Amino acid sequence: MEKTASSAIGNATTSRRSFLKGAAALAGLATIAPAAAGCATTSTPAKVDESGDQVYQGLCRGNCGGGCRIEVKVREGKVISTGPTLEEDPMDFLICPRGLSHIQRMYAPERIQYPVRRKEGTPRGGGEWERLTWDEAINYVTGKWKEYRAKYGNNAIAFSYGAGTYSNDYFVYQRFFNSIGAINITQENDMTMLNYSWKIYGMSLYMVGDCKTGQADSKTVFIWGCNATIGTFNRWKYLMAARDKGAKLVVIDPTYTCAAQKADLWVPIKPGTDAALALCMMKYWHDNGLDAKDYLRDLTVAPYLVRQDTGKFMRADDAGIEAEAEAGAGSQEWGGAVVAGDDVMPIVAIDEEGNPGLLKDIANPQIEGTFEVNGIKVKTAYQMLIERCAEWTLEATAKKCDLSVELIEKLCLMYLDGPTMLHTGFGLDHRGSGDGSSHAICVLPLVSGQVGFRGAGIAGNLAGATTANPFDNWNIMGTSHYTPGMKTVMKDVPLIVEKKRYNGQDVNLKSIYFYVSNPLGSYGGSVALRKAFDQVELIVYAEQVWNDTAKYADVVLPVPHWFEYETYRTCPSSYCDFNDAAVPPQFESKPDTEIVAMLGKAMGLNEPYGEFNFDNDSILRTFFESESALAMGLSYDLLKQVKHIRVAPYVFPYGSRAMPWQAENGRALFYFDNVEPEFNKEAPIDKWLYALPFQRNDNEAYEGNPLAEKYPINLMTHRDKFKVHTAFAKSPWLLEIQPEPTVEMNPIDAEKYGVAEGDLVKCYNDRGFCVFRLHLDPSMRPGTAWTEHTWLDDQYVAGHYADLTPLESNDFFPTNTPFDTLVAVEVWKEA
Repeated sequence: MEKTASSAIGNATTSRRSFLKGAAALAGLATIAPAAAGCATTSTPAKVDESGDQVYQGLCRGNCGGGCRIEVKVREGKVISTGPTLEEDPMDFLICPRGLSHIQRMYAPERIQYPVRRKEGTPRGGGEWERLTWDEAINYVTGKWKEYRAKYGNNAIAFSYGAGTYSNDYFVYQRFFNSIGAINITQENDMTMLNYSWKIYGMSLYMVGDCKTGQADSKTVFIWGCNATIGTFNRWKYLMAARDKGAKLVVIDPTYTCAAQKADLWVPIKPGTDAALALCMMKYWHDNGLDAKDYLRDLTVAPYLVRQDTGKFMRADDAGIEAEAEAGAGSQEWGGAVVAGDDVMPIVAIDEEGNPGLLKDIANPQIEGTFEVNGIKVKTAYQMLIERCAEWTLEATAKKCDLSVELIEKLCLMYLDGPTMLHTGFGLDHRGSGDGSSHAICVLPLVSGQVGFRGAGIAGNLAGATTANPFDNWNIMGTSHYTPGMKTVMKDVPLIVEKKRYNGQDVNLKSIYFYVSNPLGSYGGSVALRKAFDQVELIVYAEQVWNDTAKYADVVLPVPHWFEYETYRTCPSSYCDFNDAAVPPQFESKPDTEIVAMLGKAMGLNEPYGEFNFDNDSILRTFFESESALAMGLSYDLLKQVKHIRVAPYVFPYGSRAMPWQAENGRALFYFDNVEPEFNKEAPIDKWLYALPFQRNDNEAYEGNPLAEKYPINLMTHRDKFKVHTAFAKSPWLLEIQPEPTVEMNPIDAEKYGVAEGDLVKCYNDRGFCVFRLHLDPSMRPGTAWTEHTWLDDQYVAGHYADLTPLESNDFFPTNTPFDTLVAVEVWKEA
């Protein structure tokens, strides 16, 4: 059977066979090959084992939240096996099937061997390439960039990255692109929950919540918005440890996941209604006198007065109170430090007698009430939260969420039986309603008081990964000494190429450079993205293997496997760990640091730290030239020698009820008085709506949408326990376990739409279609289906799951919304 896909030019089509022909011709050469002459030498092995094999330390740096150390065994210059490294915590002495299959990714036939350029006159995705030397590739790309900048300005060039790996050396790309003022198409996948949690709580040593071991001391765990046995599998063992000690596990998920099977209580909520449930819980606690009023008063913005005319917090000058200005909290930088902003007047509150005054001078400020101060109507922030919750009675919520009143009331009481850990992830992000629901569930620990002590707070994908980077000059590789270009997100790229304007600036986007991501395989809305990319003249991609984006690029640059060059990372771990070069880079691949040095030199750049001509080792040493690293006794040479240095405490350093993180003004910020779009500043946004948690419909997959008559199934995606997004997609060992893309749905729906177990079925909508092998699962909620978002284009019989998904997202904290997809299902009839 033949698979067709839209060509990059016009309405012509290319077959699956011709689409892959050029890539296959290159990939066919990728046998176990020696390193190219002149490549970097290997590291010093950590040890030599009893068989005489050299053992190196490798880091499994895929975006799974694990970050495991791995023993990499080398014999006669080739990696022969991988295995776990003994850890201080015996529960960490493991690696997963991905870690065990690295050798197949290293020596895969789909490795990109040398730089290539799409043959002139051939369509994108046509698979016709010409081989280039590195000098030819760099000169071609930078020659185009010089032309674009001269004619259209810095906004003609953009760079885009994902979270495909964890290591410090990737900051060099930002150093280079910021130095030429290029547009930063920043990471937007899985970002709504992170952004809300950072804004509400600030960032702690462990991003937001407790360290992973803290969950073992929880009495109650709410797993919400997270498929915990897969999405946070490396922390699942700590939840099981808590359960072994008597903890109760509650899973709130429309799908009967593996985590739900292990739970004491599964709550099969209707998709897209999570905010309603969270708001109901807060209302229940307040109405029954169970909310943590002291905690709210002392450690949150609950007593802040909010002006009802502007939505802003009332300050001394608004109230007619004389006071000295204070340093503003400003913006929060990666690593936990809050950079002071402009000076601001202090916040006003109401004392017990109803008198306004400065919050810092009032011992017992009121947290509820409506008042008039200096002729201005104000309410406390908590009063506004309670009013936002008002409509979500037990009965209204039960109807909205398709749950019983009794079950909801039980949830309200179980959450208060603490220490309670909210174990969450990015599942809520993936729906159009995810902004309001992410905000809502992040506020639950504050209203309940279940935060700030061992076993309580927030965990899951928002915790367990240290961002306590000891390198306080890390932004040498990012923004310092340069004037970065504008920032945007992928969803706005179609708008930019259509309007040629963004945030008041002219933008004639001519080139995008992609790295550590596979946007056409891992982002939603790939149909819209390809149309936008077709308006961009030069797409450059740095990657290890031939994937969807590589095949659609104009110039492809080969980079090494993680075990083929030296680097280090501090995330996601309590340690700074060194990654050895167990073997030199294969073929003609070059580390990203070398690529950046070549690009900078070809562009004729000079910058405060010398020309772009230094090597990987010099760049990595730069991070250690910082006061904090020196104070900790860290050095690059020491790290290379010992390979594993603790940089953050293993047990979270909770204080006495005080918040151990840095939120704005030192208080948890559940009310936002500075609502504006994060990227597209011209997008309309309802500041009153986004100031507080809210329930709203999804963009597409909501009850009552007329489109559901045509496309009645809500197709969702899920993480795959054997892969990380599209990484490891072609590992032979992993394909033995799961050989093909699947879709699961309820037998009730299967009978209704005339499909059966084992059928090849076509899921389709107005955007595109995809063919899957069908499996029936009676635990799936009728009207829903789900599939893995882990497959590459040529692994589908026809179509691609990403062609089904929307690109639309909100504008406050944009993120990808693949769960918000409606499809119809029918038996696949081969063309």
